Parts: sequence; structure tokens; C-alpha cells
Amino acid sequence: MTHTFTPEAQRLWDAVPPLQKTQILNNVWCGACRTVTTIVHYTGKVGGTDLVLEGECERCGGKVARLIENE
Repeated sequence: MTHTFTPEAQRLWDAVPPLQKTQILNNVWCGACRTVTTIVHYTGKVGGTDLVLEGECERCGGKVARLIENE
């Protein structure tokens, strides 16, 4: 699946090592399931200086998001 990122978000995401990307994608809180889940069908944008992934919970399909702080 192709994920849509803004150019700046893509630059930040490309800088994340592959193992860390997997850990980030598999460690997202879902308020509906009230547990940690995997984010699917996600997009990326920049909020301030941080990368924001917005997508769906793998389990219930509810909306979830993950903030990746820019160090």
C-alpha cells in the first residue's frame, strides 16, 4: 500500500531507521479498543516540527494518530 506524505513529512519519515519505523507503526494507542494497536492506511504531515501519522486502527478501523517528535 502506498501512503501519502507531504514532502517535509516524507523527508522526516525517510530519516527514521527501518526497525524504529516498525516499532512506531506497531505501537499506537486506540481509544476505541483501549489498547495498543498497529496503525494502517496512514498519511503523514508535519505539525510544528514534528511528524504526525494519521490513520486507522488495525483492529477496529477507528481513527488513530501517532506523533513522532523531531529531535
